[in-house]
Parts: sequence; structure tokens; C-alpha cells
Amino acid sequence: MVDRVINRSSNRISYPYAGKDHTGVDLLFSSNEEENKVFAHSSGIVVAVVNKYNRMIGSTGMLSYGNYVDIDHENGYKSRYAHLKKNSVCVSIGQSVTSDTQIAIIGNSGNTVGPTGRHLHFEIFKNNQRIDPSHT
Repeated sequence: MVDRVINRSSNRISYPYAGKDHTGVDLLFSSNEEENKVFAHSSGIVVAVVNKYNRMIGSTGMLSYGNYVDIDHENGYKSRYAHLKKNSVCVSIGQSVTSDTQIAIIGNSGNTVGPTGRHLHFEIFKNNQRIDPSHT
């Protein structure tokens, strides 16, 4: 459930999962910075961290995510948290996390264009296939 990732996030979905066209959900930032803290979806091990980019309009591939964190949940599930604020990531590769672990702050790194602007792009993978995060 996306409510575990940021405070009151189910009310902040700006772009839903759409399969191949959009492989996660976008969650809007709040004017209250306290509500922009990003937490791990559930327990797992951090397997990827990128924490150095600003906004890069037009970027493609992995660069389009900007700053991101990937977590392996050891049961075939992985989660990705993208467009994080530059230098806000507070976890490292190999670190164990729980749903109480803050991992970063919502940002606008990577290819964040259109009406959503600053937001969190949140993805869930099951056995390396993307699934709708709003149903997990």
C-alpha cells in the first residue's frame, strides 16, 4: 500500500500505474516538507542508491529516474523510489531497512516534466516484473 511510503500518500496520487505507459505511481509533494519524507515500503535490503543528480529534462533510461533507491524484499519483491531530492538519500547499499526507515525526501531529479513536477515515482517489481504498487 502506498500509504506506507509517504504520509497520506493515497490522497496524493497524481499519475496512476498504467502498465507499459507508466510503470509505477507518482505521488505529489506536499507544501509541508515533513510530509515529503520517503519511507521504505517494507523490510528489505538496499541494493541500489543514486544520489547525485538534479533535474534532467529529456533524459531517458535509468537517468530519467534521477536519484533513486532500490530495495530487495527477499520474497521476489523489489521496490524503487525515484526522482528523490539531490543529496537527501539517507540509506546505503547493503543496509537493512524496515517500514520505519526513512530513505530520502521527494524531489524532482531526473526527467520530471509535465503537470506533476516535484514528485515521487514509486514502483514495485515481483519476480522482476513491474506490478501496480497501489495494490500491494
